Amino acid sequence: MKITFNRIGTFAWSFGPETSKNIASQNISAYIAPINKNRSFSNILTTALSLNFAGILLALLLEATFGALPSSQIVSHFIHSFVYANCIGTLVVFAVLSLTPRLNLLRFPLRWALLIGINLGLTFAGSLIAGFTLMWIGAFPPGDYSWITLRRMGLGFLIAQVLGVSLYLYENVRLRLKAATEQLRIKALEEERAQKLVVEASLSSLESRIHPHFLFNTLNSISSLIQEDPQLAERMVERLAALLRFSLDSNHRNTIPLTQELKIAVDYLEIEKVRFGERLRYKVDVPTEYNTVSVPPFVLQTLVENSVKHAVSLKRKGGEICVKTRAVGDRIKIEVWDDGDGFTSDEITPGHGLDNLRARFAVLFGAKAALEISRKDGFTVVSVTLPGNRNSGAEKV
Repeated sequence: MKITFNRIGTFAWSFGPETSKNIASQNISAYIAPINKNRSFSNILTTALSLNFAGILLALLLEATFGALPSSQIVSHFIHSFVYANCIGTLVVFAVLSLTPRLNLLRFPLRWALLIGINLGLTFAGSLIAGFTLMWIGAFPPGDYSWITLRRMGLGFLIAQVLGVSLYLYENVRLRLKAATEQLRIKALEEERAQKLVVEASLSSLESRIHPHFLFNTLNSISSLIQEDPQLAERMVERLAALLRFSLDSNHRNTIPLTQELKIAVDYLEIEKVRFGERLRYKVDVPTEYNTVSVPPFVLQTLVENSVKHAVSLKRKGGEICVKTRAVGDRIKIEVWDDGDGFTSDEITPGHGLDNLRARFAVLFGAKAALEISRKDGFTVVSVTLPGNRNSGAEKV
């Protein structure tokens, strides 16, 4: 037994506690890498195999230290069983965790029959490894080991079945949870993408109804000038061309700077002023500090077009329109005043003008935007409240 102790002592000394652990971890990681690239799987397998290797080393050291004492029979038997269990457990842990994804592809009877067969084969292989290891270090005295081997193989088979089935169930549940989580993530991404497509489709549909309506009214204004003043009509066509160019440029934008929206609204009012003459009077009172505030395209043009329709065209003496802007907390309020007879929200025609504008706000801003109609000092005030986002460019769809 002294020779055995020296052999074990040399074995332990040559590696050392920390070095043995590092080498074992490195070797285990080398085997794990080709099996699965999943980091959590590698961590579980590395930890399990490292514990088994550490247990084997501990058992061998205890056998070398206490195996020669007469009173150490119980300890010796425990150590022998511990070596068997760890040799078998190492193979079972490595095999079951690596084969679980493939076992799940099989039908129920074949899957469990194959799992039990694998555990049986690993029990036999692990028992041989444990027996040869114990004989190599001299832990077994000379004699017949058939009964000892069979008894410990039976115990090892029981341990292998319990450990193998437990590990299989654990890994199976882990893989199912991982697959379910991945499916939920993919489903969430698909729902988000579908919702975005619905929003974009709704917005495009609303804008497609706004632009023809605007162009129809503008062309009507220009057509009235062709017979009376061709030169003025030509200038109005040039203005319309500029508006169309702006309309095409803003077709794929959710928002634009307020200064651009003011320009298109003023151009529209100038075109309508040719049609109505002195009957149309307007004033723009927008401080330059709000020029960079982001607004949806044609929002202000829709408001002034509504005032032209209700306050100017219906009255022989025409009407007055005033555009104002002011801050309300962290939001901006754009107001269009006119001296028309006024109207209420219930009188808004569905699918046109202000109704489309309100629908666009719901798509773009949700509850952060609002459209209100009120009467102040004899004027009808149509106001929109928007988030006060500022930028120098435009947000694209």
